[in-house]
Amino acid sequence: MDSCSLSLAIAALSSVIASHLNDHELVMASLVLTQIGDTLSTISAQRTCCSAREQQKALQAEPPAEFPAAAATETTAEK
Repeated sequence: MDSCSLSLAIAALSSVIASHLNDHELVMASLVLTQIGDTLSTISAQRTCCSAREQQKALQAEPPAEFPAAAATETTAEK
């Protein structure tokens, strides 16, 4: 689904939901959905940060696998 179709679908869904709620219910639904969206954004950001941190730790802990010959040459040259 492209971004325009997604926006259109969200607007249509919002209109359908609003047509079935009174003003008080609409305010409450809006607050609840906003809180859900904020919480999901927080979870997503935390996952991204943790993933990046784990990847960085893994890179620091492991020697580069794609250059084993270069590491052997350096060791030989030091002798």
